[in-house]
Amino acid sequence: MDLEGVRGDAVTITGGLDACANLGSLARGREIHSSIAQLGFTGELAVENSLVNMYGKCQSLADARETFERMKRRDVVSWTVMLSSCCRNREFDEALVTFRRMILEGERPDEVAFISALEACGDLASVSDGRMVHAAIAESGSVLYHSKVESSLISMYGKCGSLREARAVLERLHTQDAVSWTAMIASYAQQGLGRQALELFHAMALEGVSPDEVTLVSVLCACNHAGRVHGGRAYFQLGVGDFGVEAQMEHYACMVDMLGRSGRLVAAEELMAAMPFEPDVYSWMHLLSACKTQVEGMDEQGHRAARLVAELEPEDGTPYVMLSSMYSLR
Repeated sequence: MDLEGVRGDAVTITGGLDACANLGSLARGREIHSSIAQLGFTGELAVENSLVNMYGKCQSLADARETFERMKRRDVVSWTVMLSSCCRNREFDEALVTFRRMILEGERPDEVAFISALEACGDLASVSDGRMVHAAIAESGSVLYHSKVESSLISMYGKCGSLREARAVLERLHTQDAVSWTAMIASYAQQGLGRQALELFHAMALEGVSPDEVTLVSVLCACNHAGRVHGGRAYFQLGVGDFGVEAQMEHYACMVDMLGRSGRLVAAEELMAAMPFEPDVYSWMHLLSACKTQVEGMDEQGHRAARLVAELEPEDGTPYVMLSSMYSLR
């Protein structure tokens, strides 16, 4: 590009910005940004949209916001990338302000914008804002029947604790796929309603809908919250063996947490040794947390878990705090 003495075009610049966004390379993204004016692409909509996206993905929301506010012209992509940037940086209040501005300025949201707005409502546990977004979705017409929008509605109501409304969305769907069923199962599990989550899983199977990797995580979480260790093992085998779900690290981490919470620390560590992955920091943290709650006899496991967490996350002081807490409870 210009840094090599070659004049780039808009496609080259947006491609470079997208690459920076995907790599999280803020410094390189700023270099490209500084070259845009001299290359004559200030005001080029696609370039400015890519700039907002790059800054958002590189966790520089202030730069994303400044770029967005300076734009003389915006389209649905501009608003959507700004919304997504707010959510990615966990500025959910700002995301909803952006969504309302989008509506007031007459820009019709697309499914990605609606999904981001629903994510913000769910994370804020603001059911009133969620209902506002739901009403806007209904007014928009065909986007209501987009599978990801439907499942996002269910997830939003579930996170807000409004399970009746979440279930009503599921029941009204023209097509209930694995994504929508899973959203409802996860909603029950998140609210500690393990029995309802497992009943819905059985209903899903009876309808002939096969679970996916995310479904299995939600089912294992439901078993965990309900203290159903044997059930969790059975569902793990059912998902992997009968339904062909490919076991992921997250599934094993759920099982480790479940075994640890029930006091089966030896079994938890044996599972970690046998699983086809190197245990990640979350698995060791689950084990360390479980060791902390045991009255005695698990100091060696606790030390080992704390050491491995510290090796995987050297900047995190949590394992030392948990070790100290473990000894204070003895």
